[in-house]
Amino acid sequence: MTGFDAITNRFLVPSTALKLRHSLVKVSHIVQGEALRQEDNALKGRAEQFIKLIELEWTTHVPSNALKTLYQKKWNSPQTLPLSEDIKKLQDHLKSLEELNKEALIDHPSKRSWSELSQVTLIQLILFNRRREKEVSRMEVQTYLLRNKRNMHDEILKSLSQFEKKLCQNLIRVEIRGKRGRKVPVLFPTNVHESVELLIKTRDEVGISTSNLYILARPCYGSLENIRECDSLKRYSESCGAQHPENITSTKLRKHVATVSQLLNLQTHELDQLATLMGHDIEVHREFYRLPEETLQIAKVSRILYALQDGMGKFKGQSLEDITPNINCKYSI
Repeated sequence: MTGFDAITNRFLVPSTALKLRHSLVKVSHIVQGEALRQEDNALKGRAEQFIKLIELEWTTHVPSNALKTLYQKKWNSPQTLPLSEDIKKLQDHLKSLEELNKEALIDHPSKRSWSELSQVTLIQLILFNRRREKEVSRMEVQTYLLRNKRNMHDEILKSLSQFEKKLCQNLIRVEIRGKRGRKVPVLFPTNVHESVELLIKTRDEVGISTSNLYILARPCYGSLENIRECDSLKRYSESCGAQHPENITSTKLRKHVATVSQLLNLQTHELDQLATLMGHDIEVHREFYRLPEETLQIAKVSRILYALQDGMGKFKGQSLEDITPNINCKYSI
């Protein structure tokens, strides 16, 4: 299953090797349960011994080699993120599809136009909020309808700039269940808000099951499930003319905003707010959503190396961004 090579002592699929322990222990527990029901002490003893053997020797023989192989595979591999131009093309494509299907749904409600608009709305929400696919696609109608609609406190409103007040007027906020039960917000721009309202209003006309709880429901055969993002995102990414549609995924979109935001030199509290919006623990955000190492080392840390060649004394007290050493031929690689 893992493609283990006894000669090189390496795994072809190291991630599977790391996950197998949990599955083997779970199967052993099932065997123990069956043995207890059948009062088979011999089978029960063998299952217990197998679990004990895993506890004693698994760590020594499997994870160390698997992790070594896994880390080595990542060496010199590029960290690909979606191109801003591709994201813009996708947004424009979705906007045109949104207007087309809104008109069709208003004039002649049909399952096709309802389904198309719901898929477009899902991708727009994921693009705008950089949310995980399952979080948005499983948003329920009642969660949306019972959102907090109270006006902002006057004292808070006065402290905002005119632009921030405009944002508060144009966006609505809905709290949904995120990963590991975390409460995460989803922001709805005006056009997406209008699409969601239209989808909810026309549910009965196009035959969406009344038992389906989801806003973005599957419209066929009385389904109680929600639509899937991955199929829709792939289809729209390819049809919009993106240069690298394979890089436009919900995971890479999240990495894109969290990584590029580091170029803005955000303050600590602003970074905390971004991590909360993304549904991240701040430590996870700092560890996994950062500028690629090659960028950091070439564009940032190399300043120090050049400064050492140029004489560090002249840069005393300066921050890394302020250090601009003299780069000439004798330092070139």
